[in-house]
Amino acid sequence: MRKLFFTLFICSFAIFHTGCEEIASIIASQSGCMLPDSGNYDSTKLLACTDNCVVDSNGTMKSGSNCCCEEITYGCTTPGMVNYSASATAPCKDGSCGGAANCCCIASVAGCTDEAASNYTSLANTDDGSCTYASSSVTGESGSCDIIYG
Repeated sequence: MRKLFFTLFICSFAIFHTGCEEIASIIASQSGCMLPDSGNYDSTKLLACTDNCVVDSNGTMKSGSNCCCEEITYGCTTPGMVNYSASATAPCKDGSCGGAANCCCIASVAGCTDEAASNYTSLANTDDGSCTYASSSVTGESGSCDIIYG
């Protein structure tokens, strides 16, 4: 609705009172980054920017609508999670969990992660050093020794 009123205002103002330079100035003052996940998103702007473009991560100057927006890198932004990403600029939004922010983050589950251990925990994703292995004792001519399997 704001865009409609803005457009009507610009049109009526332009028709009756304004030159091209003034119209360009008004439009420039109302344009900015319209991507909510971008670091320089501006909710007060009514039009997507098409100037003051930024360079993307490949070193290429962006062009077109919203070219002034900072690059968005989605990832887990919750510190302490297994897949935390310090380089993420916006929280991940996985469609499988309703699009909730950071729903892609994986909590740390401590346990034995060695499949050869007798207490292997399939749900563990962080080894806590608790693995144990089956062992037996063998007596030979020179004495006994323990054999650890795994």
